[in-house]
Amino acid sequence: MPNYTLRADGFDCPVRLGIGRAPNGGIIVNWPNHANGFNLEWTTNLPSTNWLPMTNIPVTTGGDFVITNDITSPRGFYRLRKP
Repeated sequence: MPNYTLRADGFDCPVRLGIGRAPNGGIIVNWPNHANGFNLEWTTNLPSTNWLPMTNIPVTTGGDFVITNDITSPRGFYRLRKP
């Protein structure tokens, strides 16, 4: 039986961003730790040209980078950006 290898170069695969409720009433934001080099950013309004970097340091849990954040404004939008 022959062995095959598939290699895909030249593009970045989309990265899944997960958001859920933390037990303390905040939010948990997570993304796969294979997406190294992405920065988590946030803003309060869409569309936005003023995305701010999250200052929380992500921890690695179960194959994901995870950030827990307090809710400090009535709304927030998050994105991953690769510089």
